[in-house]
Amino acid sequence: MRNVATSALLLLAASATAESAWQKKVSDFRSNAREQRQKLGLKNEPTGTPELAFVTEPAANGLVVLCPGQKVEVKLKTNLPAGSLFVATSDDVAISNDKLVNGVWTATLSARPVALPRPFDLRGVHGTSGREASLGRFLLGCKHTLVVDTDGARLTVKLDFTTGRSSLEAPGEWSKGGKPLGSSTYTVSLGVESINLERRATPDEGEAQVKTMMASLESPERKALDARLQAAMKKMDPCGKLKPEKMGPCFAAVQPEINSINAELAKLNDAANVASAPKVGCSRLSLDFTANGLEGDASTCPARKTDERIPAKGTITTP
Repeated sequence: MRNVATSALLLLAASATAESAWQKKVSDFRSNAREQRQKLGLKNEPTGTPELAFVTEPAANGLVVLCPGQKVEVKLKTNLPAGSLFVATSDDVAISNDKLVNGVWTATLSARPVALPRPFDLRGVHGTSGREASLGRFLLGCKHTLVVDTDGARLTVKLDFTTGRSSLEAPGEWSKGGKPLGSSTYTVSLGVESINLERRATPDEGEAQVKTMMASLESPERKALDARLQAAMKKMDPCGKLKPEKMGPCFAAVQPEINSINAELAKLNDAANVASAPKVGCSRLSLDFTANGLEGDASTCPARKTDERIPAKGTITTP
């Protein structure tokens, strides 16, 4: 399928909480169908689930790909009657030239030139019962450039969804102030309302992380703290032999010392955690599609604790 290049910034047009145009279309259709049933005196109960077969020629993994600004012809075999509604679960996809003849529905799907990549469905809504069924899974997406700013650095990733896969591996380039910092390979997972990236660590990086943690566990500082902790715990041994009313105060007298030692151990753990962080770029990024672009957070970043989350913002452009 031919790609359309545009440098326009791709933004989500509607709020994630607001009813989308396609959802309103389905709601209105069902309301009208319900009114018609009442006027005809029919029972207001759906009868049967439509049996639908997806017969459009898909990509290798079963997804039909629709690039922004492109059109694709689809053919769907169905037992839905005339008067049923067919809708795409994305406001970035329009349906035209649709016909239902002898149990075969044909149509043209057109994607807006400026649209975020995402999977979507085609759904059929029964004209009488209002029941809904999925006719097949599609992927709106082509070749894109993802740019994410977080923790004072920038990640640039080239994405290619033309294979129909919503999960793929892609190279990412980190930079700061226009100067390259290094590159990493990421596993990219595309959802309906988000995109997630997870960095694949190299064998050398994994080995270095293990060495860092082992060095911390075997350090003189940790051994000294462990010895102090054991000595403090021994101070509590006599407490268990006292009368119940004296046990509590006995344990409480030693607890501050134990808390102090545990706090020092926590600092050692945090230092080891930071020392094992990647030298370049964050390992995990999670971004939601919002009206203001891509927003989310990054974690496992340089000189940061693993569980520390850093705000991240991004854009997706085509190509």
